[in-house]
Amino acid sequence: MRRFKRQLSQKLRLRDDSQERHSNWLGILYDLIFMAAILQLSAQLSREYDIDELGRYGLLFVPIWWLWCDHNFCMARFDIGDIIQRLLTLSGMFGVAMMAIAIPDTFDQADATFVAAYVSTRGATFFQYIRAGQTIPEAKELTGRLTQGYGIALIIWLVATAIPAPSRYVMWGIALSVELLTPVFASKEKDKVKFPGNFAQLRERFGVFTIIILGTTLATIIRTIQLRRLSVIESAIAASFGLILIFGIWWDYYESSRFLEPSKTKVSTTIPAFWQWTYSHLVLHASIPVIAIGFRYAIYTFPGDFIDYTTGWILALAVGSSMLALGVIWTSLPILAQKSSFNDSASYFVTAAVVAGCGLLAARVVVPLYLFCLTGMFLVRVLMTDIEFDSGDSSKDKKENKSSSSSSSEKKDSGDRKEEKRSSSSSSSSSSSGDKRDDKRDDRRDDRRDDRRDDRRDDRRDDRRDYR
Repeated sequence: MRRFKRQLSQKLRLRDDSQERHSNWLGILYDLIFMAAILQLSAQLSREYDIDELGRYGLLFVPIWWLWCDHNFCMARFDIGDIIQRLLTLSGMFGVAMMAIAIPDTFDQADATFVAAYVSTRGATFFQYIRAGQTIPEAKELTGRLTQGYGIALIIWLVATAIPAPSRYVMWGIALSVELLTPVFASKEKDKVKFPGNFAQLRERFGVFTIIILGTTLATIIRTIQLRRLSVIESAIAASFGLILIFGIWWDYYESSRFLEPSKTKVSTTIPAFWQWTYSHLVLHASIPVIAIGFRYAIYTFPGDFIDYTTGWILALAVGSSMLALGVIWTSLPILAQKSSFNDSASYFVTAAVVAGCGLLAARVVVPLYLFCLTGMFLVRVLMTDIEFDSGDSSKDKKENKSSSSSSSEKKDSGDRKEEKRSSSSSSSSSSSGDKRDDKRDDRRDDRRDDRRDDRRDDRRDDRRDYR
């Protein structure tokens, strides 16, 4: 009871961006709940892999992804670790579970259930921003603008339930647009609190979520191959295509993060590169499940049949979209890390266009050859990344060697000059000291001569006196 009271009395505070933070157990559980909802979306897409179902998939994926994204924005900016925050997070997870349950019947009779679950989950994050504004005075203006924008979007969601379809889904799109644009314009240069904060933690959270989505995609491909009952050779070929593609996405995403150093990373809503980096993850995360379902359809026709024309085009566009998103991430990260890029990301965009163009081969070549074209482009992209990094590192090493050699030569020249100065000063000092010694010796010699002359003069004077 004492522990409960102590945690209940904790106050919200701003996170210290200089401190290194990592994902906790509650955050990973939060990711897995969202992954369950995405799997439900993928199951719906697998029933009908066409343009209409893909549009429904996108309209439901965006609000689910934004729930996860804005929750992590709030956790990265405000240090909320009390009992109330845990209860709000758990209630949000319950809302996401209800959204996942309502997904199969959404666009039929479960639209109201999906919207109610979404609004309740958004309300938990909305209440956390209100608490932060009341507890932290310097964040009051920022949280005020955020709650205004999010409040308008929630009202639009609720009004949409009273509007018949298809106008209802247009209202959903308007509400989502308001929510996605609110944090872009909420932060100002004059604000005492920057938003979002702790980019190192955000980068880790986005990376963990990407790895979870890739892992479920691998599981989907492996399960499909097992159910297809292919021969050992055919299974190995099909698995290699899927694994190469997923490994290629992971490889490019991992290589792009090598630019970042948390201590030198600058993040603000006034930097467009941050929002390029953020919203390109939406395209990347949405494309990966579509790729998994496309591979499922391709494996069902494996090995000697032709892939369906619509299926082939959707799969090619999904792979090209993922490559395009990786290119935008690659372009924005050097700006955030305040470094110059090793390349201008043109190879990403060229590869994305070529991969999307592979849809022309749909219904014209057998499935293994079609999958080889898609995965081959990703493999070429990975090899190009390694070549670019090697060339960049080698040129950097050459520059460092040149600078080190020039600095060593400069040090040597300065050392020689110092030695010459020392020798000249020592010689001058020795010569001056020698001159002084000579002068003293001459003075003593002159003194002795004078003394002898005086002694002789005195002796002659004394002799004359004695003679007289």
